[in-house]
Amino acid sequence: MRRLFPRVVFNLLCVSISCAAPLLLSAIKLHAEQFDVQKTDIKSERVLTSKEWLAGNAGTKPPVWLRQELGDYSNWKLPLNSPKIGVHIDSIHKLNHVDQTFGFSGTIWAQWRGTQKAWDGTEIANPLDGLVFNALNATSLHQSKANLTRVRDRFQADISIDGEFLSSLDYRKFPFDDQEITLTFEPINYDAYEMIFTLTEEPTADIRFNRILDYSVENVTLAANIKVYPTSFGVLDYDPGETFASSFNTLTFSMNRSFLSSIYNYIFPLFIIIGLLLINSSSLSTERGIKLSLPPAVLLAVVLLHRSQGAELPNLDYLTLSLIHISEPTRLLSIS
Repeated sequence: MRRLFPRVVFNLLCVSISCAAPLLLSAIKLHAEQFDVQKTDIKSERVLTSKEWLAGNAGTKPPVWLRQELGDYSNWKLPLNSPKIGVHIDSIHKLNHVDQTFGFSGTIWAQWRGTQKAWDGTEIANPLDGLVFNALNATSLHQSKANLTRVRDRFQADISIDGEFLSSLDYRKFPFDDQEITLTFEPINYDAYEMIFTLTEEPTADIRFNRILDYSVENVTLAANIKVYPTSFGVLDYDPGETFASSFNTLTFSMNRSFLSSIYNYIFPLFIIIGLLLINSSSLSTERGIKLSLPPAVLLAVVLLHRSQGAELPNLDYLTLSLIHISEPTRLLSIS
């Protein structure tokens, strides 16, 4: 027993160091990345609130062709239609960690009063016409035709969507990670001078809309902002230096991963493997058949466990549990 105790302590110490080293290296790398300087001056989109964008564009003039038609445009005003929008969520499902996508199905609706007019004075019949989403690709998005209804001077349009959407996921706290997945949409046929969506209601949802079983949805928010592009986006009648801007809307789901699911799927199998190898490398295991058969069996289990995790998660170097799955059992196999 006295000879066994130092060896068990040594193995436990090695396990602790092996577990802590990848975590420490990962933390150092992530900390360094926060201070990484962008070496290229690449212009990108900016997201502003409606108030910020309107304050910076208060003196906007009509396009050149419209100035020629109007002659005196001192009394001219920006179109600035502001229909109300809302979202009803049927379901979120099929969270794909490798492709960084999730499934969504629901309805987007818009309501307004009176006639909405574009730059040239023509009527905008449907403000939801030409919505662009953060869909995975064109074939992954199914969108219905707009359903238009009218009651006196009140109008409503709604569309149903179903598809896979891109969203950036964060695994720095894996396997106890919380995630935010986002659905974004903007009316690319109308710029922000013509159309700025406003919010009056919170999103609504079916009672069992969350079908991503490993996560619970803690909060759902809908935000309406303005996305300002770095170029004119092909619009020929903008003034020099003016860039395209559109009403940019974001539906965000804040989700927490199930603690028990993380323990059961990721932590528990690892500790079983390490425990068996610790026993096998100690004098507690005296059967020669066990000494010879257990290491190959555990190595096969480690490989299968790592391949299973690799099929479900992206290949990121800060997934420290992946490193532990390989490094620690491999070290203990060498001791065995």
